[in-house]
Amino acid sequence: MKLYCGTLNVLILIMKKFAVCFSGYPRFVKHCFNNIKEDLLDGLGEYDIYANFQWNEDWQNTEIHHEFKDAYETNEINDFIELYTSLNLKGIKITKPFEYDTSNYNKLSVEPDLNINLDVSRNILYRMKSQYQGIADCVKLVDPTKYDFFVRVRTDMVFDCKLDFSQLESDHILCQNGYVAGWDRHFSDWFLIVPSTQIKFFDDLANLEEHFSEGILHMHKLIEKIGNPYNIQHYQFGANIPSTTKKYIFLKDKK
Repeated sequence: MKLYCGTLNVLILIMKKFAVCFSGYPRFVKHCFNNIKEDLLDGLGEYDIYANFQWNEDWQNTEIHHEFKDAYETNEINDFIELYTSLNLKGIKITKPFEYDTSNYNKLSVEPDLNINLDVSRNILYRMKSQYQGIADCVKLVDPTKYDFFVRVRTDMVFDCKLDFSQLESDHILCQNGYVAGWDRHFSDWFLIVPSTQIKFFDDLANLEEHFSEGILHMHKLIEKIGNPYNIQHYQFGANIPSTTKKYIFLKDKK
């Protein structure tokens, strides 16, 4: 297997088939499309695309990202359909913003370096539950018997280099490390490749009621905890999101 950002110990066998799953709020679709296509999708070989998006009909007055206060300037749903339909877009589901009542959640953080109040704790639970349930629901659009791997990806990702997974052979979950946030943050939630035999991972990931029953965990610790039974392993794929890369030049005026 060719991998320009790092090295994996895998066997080169036959061409694999991937289900590429986009979820959450679509953001910066046009800005990131060429990078995602050229550096990720073109290196998968055979793939189909599925999407499960949350969307507000009043998108002109909706903040594009919790880290950036600007409202949407374009209908990202239309942009996604326009750009990705020709790239084997097999299924897309659009829902209203995720509704999840956190008012009964009364835990803070179990992390000594994460000093938060109850409002912040509930907000973290809501955002992560919304994100992870969206991934799990996207996977449910797919017939797992038709694919070897599921790729969790976002519309606002930027890759540092060209990846080639077309002949990937792995029985464990592959995860983008989180070193951009600290040397000890081995795992992240923004880019995952999950073998179809390990598909239950996505439902486990969405079960935040159990994982946060004692309090809020750091994201990288949460992914490691959930992924360990699936033999999750972390790598440097150069997969970035707005808060982890300087390549988002188009965001320079939105910070």
